[in-house]
Amino acid sequence: MNWGLLHAGLLAGLAGISIPVIIHLLNRRRITVVDWGAMQFLESGRRAQRKFEITELLLMAARMALLALVALALMRPFFVRAESSARQASARSGLFGGVRKDVVIVIDDSAGMGRKSAKTTPRERAVNWAKEFVSRLSPGDSVAVLLARDRVKSLVAPASFDREKVSAALNSIPPARGSSDLAAAISEGFRLLESAANPSREVIILTDGNRFAWRSDEPARWAVLREIHKDLTRRTGVEPRLWALNFGASRNADEPNGSVSPLKLSRGLITPNMPIVVVAEVSNSGPGPLTRSVELRIDDRPTPGTARLIGTIPAGGKESLTFKTSIAEPGSHALSVRLTGVEDALPADDESSRAIEVVAALPVLLVDGEPGLEPLSGETDFLRAALSPSGAETLQVQARVVKLDSFKADDLKGRRVVVLANGERLDPEQNAAIV
Repeated sequence: MNWGLLHAGLLAGLAGISIPVIIHLLNRRRITVVDWGAMQFLESGRRAQRKFEITELLLMAARMALLALVALALMRPFFVRAESSARQASARSGLFGGVRKDVVIVIDDSAGMGRKSAKTTPRERAVNWAKEFVSRLSPGDSVAVLLARDRVKSLVAPASFDREKVSAALNSIPPARGSSDLAAAISEGFRLLESAANPSREVIILTDGNRFAWRSDEPARWAVLREIHKDLTRRTGVEPRLWALNFGASRNADEPNGSVSPLKLSRGLITPNMPIVVVAEVSNSGPGPLTRSVELRIDDRPTPGTARLIGTIPAGGKESLTFKTSIAEPGSHALSVRLTGVEDALPADDESSRAIEVVAALPVLLVDGEPGLEPLSGETDFLRAALSPSGAETLQVQARVVKLDSFKADDLKGRRVVVLANGERLDPEQNAAIV
């Protein structure tokens, strides 16, 4: 068995066991012995005195032992089984020590972790390493797992001693998308270690080495993180160690990576059967030329007649795409431009989507403060005619006019836009209806 002390500096507390001895010596009575004739009859008294002295010594020893136990408890001793030679060799690397530990594993969950190289991805290599690491931990070690995204996701938290639970959680990680914030994930890891109890604590970061995930352009955040690290060390007496493993270094992608830019629409207000122009760009980040099929999808269904072949796009190049379509059904819909055919090195950015809402006609209420005396003699009458022209096949705006003095809260039902024209002020009831 190997053993150690978490707070070895408190060994000085063992000096406290001398307190009962000092008190005993200070209170010890010095008695002058005078022999006289009747002393022979007091022999039994001497035996009782010796018995009393032995009792005092035993009581003092018990007090000393109690103080020693308190001091040892504050030093927090720990015992571990002796490691095999292979385990000791890996312990010298710093990741597998012989001391029980609390570990927080931070997995970079950005889209770049899904980039294929050597028939695998940095994400797969990171998860496999995490599984192997968990399987080699001792029974007293605890593990928490965090996914570094734009917002940190707790996969296993608080830390668990159940290795099967941690392995099951690692097998259930959803596909990586978007960006990641490693600084926020490390901060959350420190927070989890505040309640840890083992004598060693570590935060292990598994990433592909992407510079953006480290937010190196935000030095203030890292300064705050260093202060959190120092404060945690001061409060707990244990300095958490940080490790960063790069699973994307020196690995070139097997195939070129094509990505679709955010979509741009020709109009903001979309009505049924109104033509829509969708513009997007396909970029190729290399390493070689890119030739792919691309299609427009509405509500995850291919739009007939939009599929086409693009390329060849050289590494670092772009190609602009334009699609024309229309939607007949009012309501919320999803427009997507997707690269199809064989998957490239990073499938997560092969599609760009945008939510749109199709309305039969935008309901607008015009509140007229100065109505004209004759038809089409007031300013609001001309505004209504411009928004909802008579004879138009498809109206984008359905405008209705009410006079200011007759404007009520019920007039707002079903209206998306209210235009207040030529009105000096609203009465309290009208003001409350709009607010």
